[in-house]
Amino acid sequence: MNGVDAPPARRFSFVQALSQSFYSRALYADVHRAWPGLGFAYLLFLLAVAWIPLTLRVHVGFQHFLKTDAPKIVAQLPDTIRIEKGKVQVDPPGRYEIKDPSTGKLAILIDPSIEGVPEEVPPDAIVLTRSRLIVQEQPGQTNVQDLATVQSFSMTRDDATRWLQWAGRWLAVIFYPSALLASFLYRMLQILFYAGIGVVFANMLRAGLSYPELLRITAV
Repeated sequence: MNGVDAPPARRFSFVQALSQSFYSRALYADVHRAWPGLGFAYLLFLLAVAWIPLTLRVHVGFQHFLKTDAPKIVAQLPDTIRIEKGKVQVDPPGRYEIKDPSTGKLAILIDPSIEGVPEEVPPDAIVLTRSRLIVQEQPGQTNVQDLATVQSFSMTRDDATRWLQWAGRWLAVIFYPSALLASFLYRMLQILFYAGIGVVFANMLRAGLSYPELLRITAV
């Protein structure tokens, strides 16, 4: 034998850590002594598991919307919405008020005869005017999209139905990895920051914990 001590055997798996991270001192001792790496693999595993229930809820909820409210919303749209050189046209011509089927509240106003938002329109409604798309993103903050850059666009009711059906098929497929990646990057930055604070306290208390070890412990 070359006299080099073998690394300690790992006692806890990722799956066991999911529950025991709430109370087990033995788990954190094992993470400190025996787990390899910086803890990011476990973080990715944890988030991958955590996002599954919400993704299923989003998928089921949207499928319910497609079967119940979506057809009622599409039925309120004009036969065709066109934008030619930044100007909105609807067929048949007129003012269209698309209301939430569940509440009866105005959700979308389409009126090519106006430029501003009428006073009677709720502040959270989407408004499509002659040349602008107006969306209130949050109270006191309105996003006004000038349509001057749109040279040619057309949407029929059938197009809207097809787009909604496409979204129903692919929403969960797109949502899950996007949410997982965004949350992983965010939590990774948190762990890097918190482990840095941990180094300061470890040095003050002479705990003998290195930055990589604190990264693993923080991740769990």
